Amino acid sequence: MERRNFSVTAFVLMTLGTTALAEPIPVRHIQRPMHRFMVARSESGSILARGEFWQVVDGDEVTMRLTLR
Repeated sequence: MERRNFSVTAFVLMTLGTTALAEPIPVRHIQRPMHRFMVARSESGSILARGEFWQVVDGDEVTMRLTLR
């Protein structure tokens, strides 16, 4: 049981020691809503997949979805 306590204590100390302070990063390009159609091709040029890319902006959240068929 003593070894388990040591392992837990060591894990907690390592986790606490790796926290970093974060600061805001200025944004160069504002994200805008987007809808694109995409095609994935092999090196020989044959079509592997077709898909859609959606990007929705809601306040300060950006949601992206890529669907390939």
